[in-house]
Order: sequence, then C-alpha cells, then structure tokens
Amino acid sequence: MTSAMFVEVMNAEPIIEPTRSAPGSCRSQASTLDVNSMGQGLSRGSVLAQAAAFTFLNPHVYLDAVLLVGSIGAQQPAPLQGWFAAGASTASLLWFSALGFGARWLAPWFAKPRAWQVLDALIGVTMWVLSALLVRHVWAGLSNQIK
Repeated sequence: MTSAMFVEVMNAEPIIEPTRSAPGSCRSQASTLDVNSMGQGLSRGSVLAQAAAFTFLNPHVYLDAVLLVGSIGAQQPAPLQGWFAAGASTASLLWFSALGFGARWLAPWFAKPRAWQVLDALIGVTMWVLSALLVRHVWAGLSNQIK
C-alpha cells in the first residue's frame, strides 16, 4: 500500500505494469494511472481503494507478516521483541519506498527486453544458491543425526 500511496502523493505518472503477450511471458509496458476505461482520471479514493485491496486481499501479506516475521519475532528475547517489530516495520517501509522510487527511475531501462532477461537470470541464480544452501543445511542436519 505504501508504493501506491507514494504514486498518489507524488502524482507519479509513468509506472511499469505487466502485460501478458503470450502464455507464460510477462513484459512491461509504460502506462499511466491517470486514465480509466472511460478516459477519465482516477479519483484519489479509487487509487487508495485499489491499494487497500492489493494489500489486504493478498494472502502473501499474511504469510510473510504473520507467519514468517511473527515466528522469527517470537523467538527473540522478550525485551527485544519490540525492537525487532520496529526494525521489521522500518525495513518494510524502506523496501517499499525504494521499490516506488526505483520503479520510476528504472522504467526506461526495463522498457528493453534484455533488461528483463538479466533480471530473470539474477533471480534464477539467487534461487539456485538459496536452494543449494538449504540442501547443504539439511544434509548437515542429517549427517549429525547419523553420528
């Protein structure tokens, strides 16, 4: 919701919006938030309602915030749990603000298909590294149980 409110407050016009040209492919196309299907500008209430819907109807919000962050926060010592919550909230605010500013700054670069290929490759390498680290962790746990 932070990035959508940023767009509303800053009156940012160009955004990246995914469009599907073929099954399984996702390309970006510069668009604006100022036109609805009838060619009229979107109201502030409409933008905020859409932002709220994308935020609160997204199941990942609850998985990430409640299950993942909540379970890690519950493992912290009681006096530090407030600091953990403040740090997690600050990190979230900084991350989504960076996404809002970064999307506008990187929009010209991501207008090229090669940029998306590079991003996809970086994401793929990151996922392979994380999976290798998880396998190594599980393997170490299993070998410790055998001993």
